[in-house]
Formats: sequence, structure tokens, C-alpha cells
Amino acid sequence: MARKLQRSLSKNLEVIAADFLQLELPSEPYSVVGNIPFARSTEIVRKLSEEAQPPRDAWLVVQRELANRMCGCPYGRETLWSLRLKPLWHLEVVSRLKKTEFDPPPAVDSVFLHMSHRGRAIIRPSEMPTYLDLVEGVFKRNAPLAHSLRPWLSKIQLRRLASDLCFSVNDMPADLMFEQWLGVFRFARSEISHHK
Repeated sequence: MARKLQRSLSKNLEVIAADFLQLELPSEPYSVVGNIPFARSTEIVRKLSEEAQPPRDAWLVVQRELANRMCGCPYGRETLWSLRLKPLWHLEVVSRLKKTEFDPPPAVDSVFLHMSHRGRAIIRPSEMPTYLDLVEGVFKRNAPLAHSLRPWLSKIQLRRLASDLCFSVNDMPADLMFEQWLGVFRFARSEISHHK
């Protein structure tokens, strides 16, 4: 099929029959468009988002449940995955796709997801490890913020921050929006450095 497709295309286009997960991606600016296998979606998105030279943007057909976990708010609660992606990526569900638009129709709902790499990261690359230490550490504890943020913030600091950022100390980590997590990170930056 790849050879047949190549013969029908302009010589300026190249068809590569390969495992995308093993493929070396371009070093020059590029974009990705794909109806990717649902069973490998997590691995494919991870490869794209963690590449040293990531795409400028990616337009992907993915399972709606996966897209909601990747995007977090406003499509659902924030997840550890959405909080890892958002400092570097803008994520948006462009449209929902009907099952009848596929042949054969899938058993799950699908969406068209747009991932756009931010020209300027919201968190400086040098601070990303510290930010990830915070959100991963809090999510790992899987407890209300009054307990899960205690290694980094005192009770007084946490109460003041909760008031300023409009959340409750009894909220779970997934209850906060990305913007609130940014506020927590920026406030707690020095304490996080000491904690490390």
C-alpha cells in the first residue's frame, strides 16, 4: 500500500512505512496530523511532547476520554498528565467526531485534538523539574491539599494561598485548575527548593 501510494503522489512527498514510535523526527520545524491507533495513543503523544525538537503543533484523532485527561480543565478535572503538558503546550478539543464518520465505526467516542507548542513556555525550562516535583509529589499523596501540600507549605501559608487563589484546603489535587497550580508553584518556589 505504501509503494502504491508513493507512485500516486508528487515526487516532493515521501511515504515512510515505519513504526512511528521508532521513527526519528525532523530537526527542522514540522507539524503532525494523524488518525493514530487508539491503543498506542498515550505512547505517541508522549513521544511528541517529550521530543528534544517537538512539533510546532499536532492535530490528532484520539479517544475522547484520553483527550479529556490530556486537556484537563475545561473538559474535565486536571490530571497529572494535563498539568505536565500545559506549561509547554496549549491543548484544545477542536471537534467531536461521529462514530459514523469511521469505517468500521469505533466502539468509543473520538475527538479531533489540537496540541500547539507554546512559543514561550509558561514555566522556564530550568524550573520545570521543580514544578514537576511539586505536582507529582502532591498527586502521589492523593490526599486533600491540607495534607498533601504540607511538605512545602505551612498551615498559615496554605490558608493564605487558598484564600488568594480561591480554593479550599480540603480540595483534592485534581480540583485545582492549572492557573491555580501555577499560583501555588510560584508562591512555594523557595520552599520547594529547600524541600529538594
